Amino acid sequence: MIKFFPVLGLTLLLASCGSEDKKENSEVKSVDSVTKQTVKDTITFTLDDIDKNAYCKLVDKSGYCDKNNKLGWKDDSLQEVKLIEKYARIVSRNGDRLSFLVGKNNLDFKDVRDEMSGEYIIYRLLDMNDEYAVLAMMYYEGHEYMVLNHKTGKSFKTWGRPIFNVTRTMVVSGNYDLAAGYSNNGFQVFANENGKWNLKMERLLDDWGPEDLWWVNDSVVAGKKMWMYETKNGSTRDTAAFVKINLKTEIIN
Repeated sequence: MIKFFPVLGLTLLLASCGSEDKKENSEVKSVDSVTKQTVKDTITFTLDDIDKNAYCKLVDKSGYCDKNNKLGWKDDSLQEVKLIEKYARIVSRNGDRLSFLVGKNNLDFKDVRDEMSGEYIIYRLLDMNDEYAVLAMMYYEGHEYMVLNHKTGKSFKTWGRPIFNVTRTMVVSGNYDLAAGYSNNGFQVFANENGKWNLKMERLLDDWGPEDLWWVNDSVVAGKKMWMYETKNGSTRDTAAFVKINLKTEIIN
């Protein structure tokens, strides 16, 4: 069943989604989303249902799906070590300190575990290229991510893991956290305009959350739509459907 929801100038196209466990999924009463607009968006979106095979075909170049369509990051636990070896002239780690050479100066990110003050933050290098680095920022409860231009030292934070498009002119970030609520549940789109990264869309979602987002092209993102439902025994369970997110740029006066 397709439903249209006009919300703050945004038309959301949501479809009732199937699960691999169709018997238990019949208990799902609603996955319709109420969205909260946190910035003045210049991008809107609609959702189309797809299956897992279509998802893996769309994101084939990402390497996220293996030949058996199994999802997962490749050697994520060793990723920082490999990246530091590859970009040793730019980035290094000395114990709890991750350092980048920006020009002639070091830009340091130091882990903090202070039981007295309760301050806790761990930095991990997740991805890197000749211009940008992606850092995970893990707190005692919750997390954020950072996109760092290691040539200039400028950075911006995202709710979920940031994913660049092919030309590195756009970033999409999705985060699913309906249960604990320690981090923002929703997604963001950033665009590089004249060398400056601008937030073009930000949506807090109440009834579902995005995961495993990947660019198909500059106006389409594929990902998973996650939500929770109550089973017959009263417990809650995560379930997912695969979706294609269609982005549309609009001029807002």
